[in-house]
Amino acid sequence: MGVAAFVLSISVPASAQAGTKTVQNCSPGNVCLYKATHGPSVGGSPFLSSVGGFSKKSYAADRIFNNGVKYPKADHIRYWGKTDNGVFQGCLHFNESTTGMQKGSWADLTKVPGARVQAAYWGDECAANEPVLEALYYGTSKWFTLQ
Repeated sequence: MGVAAFVLSISVPASAQAGTKTVQNCSPGNVCLYKATHGPSVGGSPFLSSVGGFSKKSYAADRIFNNGVKYPKADHIRYWGKTDNGVFQGCLHFNESTTGMQKGSWADLTKVPGARVQAAYWGDECAANEPVLEALYYGTSKWFTLQ
């Protein structure tokens, strides 16, 4: 029992890494959606904050942020939705910064006018060529990387 307590005390500092701080009013372990008028790097509170991801609804949003905690095969967010003239999707790395939003952990959805996020779910590592944000516009057959 003493060994188990010792191991636990050593693992606690390691877990105090990324994803353990509230960033941009998004609690640790959450994916958050924002609707802001001042751009993606400005604060504000999320209008949706979810530990388990979401689906079955459509949310008009300007920004999506992954403040997840490091967890093998389940700490990245894949999301998708519709725009005024097409569809979009992306993959977000969990935020490793304790002071702000790290590049790759959030997407600026103002790049796809009329963005309505329809689903977000936790999954494995983003592939090397998997963009943070890409869009397919109606009448085209090519995905455009936007972020």
